[in-house]
Amino acid sequence: MTRAEDVEFRVARVIAALDASGGDIATVGAAVEFAARLGAEVAGLFIEDANLFRLAALPVTRHLALRSQAPSAFDAARLEADLRAGAARAEAELGAAATRRGLRWSFRVVRGLPAAELTAATVVEDVLVVGPPPRVSGLPLGLGGALALAACRCTRTLLMATASARIGRPLVVLDAGSALTARVLTAAARLAAPGQAEVALLILGGGREAALLEQDAAAWLSRRGFRPLIGRLERPSATALLGRMHAGGHDVLVLPADLPSIAEDGLEALMTAADGQVLVVR
Repeated sequence: MTRAEDVEFRVARVIAALDASGGDIATVGAAVEFAARLGAEVAGLFIEDANLFRLAALPVTRHLALRSQAPSAFDAARLEADLRAGAARAEAELGAAATRRGLRWSFRVVRGLPAAELTAATVVEDVLVVGPPPRVSGLPLGLGGALALAACRCTRTLLMATASARIGRPLVVLDAGSALTARVLTAAARLAAPGQAEVALLILGGGREAALLEQDAAAWLSRRGFRPLIGRLERPSATALLGRMHAGGHDVLVLPADLPSIAEDGLEALMTAADGQVLVVR
């Protein structure tokens, strides 16, 4: 394992990624709490999905809207007004929450494709915070989940937020095959609530490598005044990880992005099913 003291978990900004799908309160609350814990600036990034405007311009969309039970047609003018109102509401929520915690904050609105805009607006040391895709979306064809899915594929550390903004009781997932172990440990140590004595470690796999990882990680936490609580999981999956998280009453699951069990669709499954925060460290 790379020495964790040599790999500082630097955070330039905590960015709340927002769009028309709602979930502003959960995303903003988690971003502000995370930034306050790390002593970082918090920024709001509201993305107007260009695909929505393309869809609104299609004749078939207008025809479907007229036949639907919706109170008003889905067209470009209504979309523009709704997005403007949503951005204003999100900015007000972020500003109020950040001010209460004494944080520096900013907010901006961009229009484009979510994946491209997230990449263009962030640097490597930024942390993205995004809410889960809505289970019931008012947007046509389920486009309300585009931002969440784009965030899963963005090469930035990602905090997947839920309604609870608590982050003080981390469950730290470590795998002997991960190159990100040191960063995961340092991130979890910074997230632990002030005065918290215990940090739960979940070591994946078995054999000599897993035993050595357990020993090194426990020693690292002990040197910093934490009491490590060690668990093992032979076959990790999104369901198994969330089960351990919920059973232990943990506020946040902290894990490396290079776990084979959460690559590709596994990360999206975590986002959809979690009812606590999930921090994916890159």
